[in-house]
Amino acid sequence: MSKARIFRIVLFTLVAGLLAGLPMAIGPAEAADAAWQAQYWNNRTLTGTPVRTQSEANIDYNWGQGSPAAGVNVDNFSARWTRVFNLPAGLYRFQATVDDGVRVWVDGTVVIDAWNDSATRTLTGEIVLPAGDHTIKMEYYEAGGDAVARLSWTYTPPQPGTYFNWKGEYFNNMTLSGSPVLVRDDARVEFDWGGGAPDGAVPADRFSVRWTRTVNFSPGRYKFMASADDGLRLWVNGALLIDRWFDQQAAVFTAEIDLSGNVPIQVEYFENTGGARVMVSWGYSGSASGINNWRGEYFNNTSLSGSPNLVRDDGAINFNWGTGAPAAGINADRFSVRWTRTVNFNAGRYRFTVKSDDGVRLWVNNVLLVDRWYDQQAVDVHAEIDLSGNVPVKVEYFENQGDAQISMGWLYVGGSNVINNWRGEYFNNANLSGNPSYVRDDANVNFNWGTGAPAPGINVDNFSVRWTRNLNFTSGRYRFTATSDDGVRVYVHDRLVINNWSDHAAQTVTGELDLAGGSVPIKVEYYDRSGIAQVVVSWTAVSAPPTTPPPPVSAGTAVVTVADYLNVRSGPGVSYNVLTQVYPGQIVTLTGYRNSATTWVEIITPGNVRGWSNASFLWSTTDFKKLTSVDVPPPTSGMTATVNAYFLNVRSGPATSHTRLTTLTQGMRVNLTGFRNADASWVQVKLDDDRTGWVSSRYLTSTITFSTLTLWTG
Repeated sequence: MSKARIFRIVLFTLVAGLLAGLPMAIGPAEAADAAWQAQYWNNRTLTGTPVRTQSEANIDYNWGQGSPAAGVNVDNFSARWTRVFNLPAGLYRFQATVDDGVRVWVDGTVVIDAWNDSATRTLTGEIVLPAGDHTIKMEYYEAGGDAVARLSWTYTPPQPGTYFNWKGEYFNNMTLSGSPVLVRDDARVEFDWGGGAPDGAVPADRFSVRWTRTVNFSPGRYKFMASADDGLRLWVNGALLIDRWFDQQAAVFTAEIDLSGNVPIQVEYFENTGGARVMVSWGYSGSASGINNWRGEYFNNTSLSGSPNLVRDDGAINFNWGTGAPAAGINADRFSVRWTRTVNFNAGRYRFTVKSDDGVRLWVNNVLLVDRWYDQQAVDVHAEIDLSGNVPVKVEYFENQGDAQISMGWLYVGGSNVINNWRGEYFNNANLSGNPSYVRDDANVNFNWGTGAPAPGINVDNFSVRWTRNLNFTSGRYRFTATSDDGVRVYVHDRLVINNWSDHAAQTVTGELDLAGGSVPIKVEYYDRSGIAQVVVSWTAVSAPPTTPPPPVSAGTAVVTVADYLNVRSGPGVSYNVLTQVYPGQIVTLTGYRNSATTWVEIITPGNVRGWSNASFLWSTTDFKKLTSVDVPPPTSGMTATVNAYFLNVRSGPATSHTRLTTLTQGMRVNLTGFRNADASWVQVKLDDDRTGWVSSRYLTSTITFSTLTLWTG
């Protein structure tokens, strides 16, 4: 066959592949070098003088348990192959099949790095190359047993609109909103712009970028590293691995994940002011393996927020770090840890013991057994529960400052002994602190001890009690009633329904709540300061089951954009109780519900608190108007007061400078919402037309001590 005919066939094949847009196997036909230059060493580290050097046509070997060449060991040897190829522009996927370790470089860039012992495995890596000469290098070592070394690659030509590397979308704002002002193919996410701009079309400050790509991973565990100044989020295979969406100095954060095959990766970044820097990379860290002990996630803050700075396998939760740090890269003070594990328990009752300095929370089978989330000296805390089979266990811990100590364990204490009534824990102090001095099964919370002691070994005065129980309710609205001398609090489904935590003579307070039905945890806390000791708690259904709202639409997430903090409330309005706060840059989950005016949406906070927040201070790609509209019952405190003045103005705020809404007359009874101003000189009331307003407390008569109401922060 003539050279001209051969050339026409090769050219036709290449052009056909380019037109088809299909991956093509690229061989040595266009190589700048005629063969691979191979070097062999009789060690695993490619050190010293090679014992053999030769030219080789391909890297395609299965030596089994034999030697690769005369003078080279059967085991404990290494090799390096290098060659220059002339390649067309496009995406190249390299594939190495080896037993044991391998590294592959293209023009000095690592595309495969698995330098560890293993059975025969296949690894892949991708790189985009411009047209021209490219140096490919492969290093390999054999430890023992079979020896395999193969290298090949496929080629995908460029297509219009194709991004072989990272698709970078650049925005002239910090929220990735609107259309990008620049879209380009970035070879890597590794930039240090300093005080400059990423491009002439992008400002130097207050911009954001979203990078996306799909990467093919060989099966295994991978460690991702990221650094940014300012905010950064990293998703891998749909999982949010790193969440640092706030202004910050550049620091390195890591996270690990098991991967296999084609995996989508998304990086989001924003720059506020000052220096701009962002970097994301990853490396193979070993075979995929579930953590068989405790999965420990360590955070450089006291709130378990953001992505962990360290994830490791802890054999036991039994640490006394003193004033030192728990691990390299973790603070000595102001850090937190979350440990999780599934344990198989034989059927029976177990006593869990936790000791910590500072705060700790313990969940067993999704039940919060220990909740001591505050600064404290190390003290033993006990709790019991009936268990059987595979049970999830979670421990959360934080260290503020000083000594750091945490231990947790459990003991089988006998056959199942489910408490069918109230579990009463009695304390010889008025603040439920330390270990209970007495624990018993109480049939009801209905006591009038007078001036006597509630139980053997318990004080006559200055004592407290915590009762807990799970009860089955049919769906509907319930009114809970508590009469106490002195303080009482009632929690239903972890919501504070009654809060009358103050010294007082016998008072009756009510609170209402909608329940969906099923098993509901109830907790009653009580203390007696002195004198008469009395506490009674009861409940009754007050309405038919509420209408079940339609299922929510697929909602997604939102970002908090308020400058300081955003209240999360029990309902869609400022008259509802504040449950917690979220802060600028935090990501919250949308439940799929909104109020009818779309001014409030229901969210789940990073701390797993479900509540309502003002939609004006949340940004999301989700159109809030497309969420499901639900009606939420108005808040009620169950507390009332009577007007004792001839006329009493109701104003829009807690001062005479606010607008007058209406006027009340002497003897009228009003509902208190449960809120007061700083000195309790004004309280919030609810009118018959469902409006809320403020009145001067000096003109009201009530059994409620106004200073015990919740301070208004809205």
